[in-house]
Amino acid sequence: MPPRAWLRPSKSDGPSKLRLFCFPYAGGAASIYRMWPHIVPRTVEVCPVHPPGRGHRAADPPLTSAIQMAREVAREAAVCLDVPFAVFGHSFGGIVAFEFVRELRRTHGVLPVHLLVSGCHAPHFRRRADPIHRYSEAEFLREIESLGGTPAELLADRELMEMFLPVLRADFQAFYEYEYVEGPKIDCPITAYGGLRDPQIQERHLRAWREHTTKDFELHVLPGDHFFLTKNQATFFPVLGSEIGKLAARIGFSESRLSA
Repeated sequence: MPPRAWLRPSKSDGPSKLRLFCFPYAGGAASIYRMWPHIVPRTVEVCPVHPPGRGHRAADPPLTSAIQMAREVAREAAVCLDVPFAVFGHSFGGIVAFEFVRELRRTHGVLPVHLLVSGCHAPHFRRRADPIHRYSEAEFLREIESLGGTPAELLADRELMEMFLPVLRADFQAFYEYEYVEGPKIDCPITAYGGLRDPQIQERHLRAWREHTTKDFELHVLPGDHFFLTKNQATFFPVLGSEIGKLAARIGFSESRLSA
């Protein structure tokens, strides 16, 4: 698949048998998935999503709509639906991933073999009443720091933070202003992951993803807080690896280099 704005896939060893689209959390970049090509089966092509306003798209204005993001990624993904694919999203990325799946169903009549979401409310839950993107700069920065997903060195660099604040505000606006529109359940299995010490996402928020699929649902609550996928990789990667292994078996390949 040729490089494009939103999608720049990793290289698999040989022909790709499965593509794994990965959506980052609010304020996150595709770089959070940089190690994933090394912990999935050799024939899996990791395809991280590159939102505007960061990385090679630093000059592109950020978007303030989860639906628009999902539609734009789906438009690019249309050229790479030649092999089975799965979709992963963390936190806000889980919402965009869900809408991406629904957009592909609407526009191309295709679905992934699996949807994997982590640290994310089921889409029908209402967001908090005081959306943080409307906070003053000082209040917004305090809230971002308390969430724990922004590197300390970035928070400490005033000049960099001033450049990155519009991206953060746009992402959180897209998250808090997202409104779920009821529609048919999706005909693919869903797996949800959550952090045991996540102050934002409770088990009931994760378990409610079951309501959005006609297929199997599985829930894993793991050690860690909201950012267990980056802070507790030693625990998370084997569980994720097990799920990818199941997908591998389902579509007929088994060669793996999953790390423990």
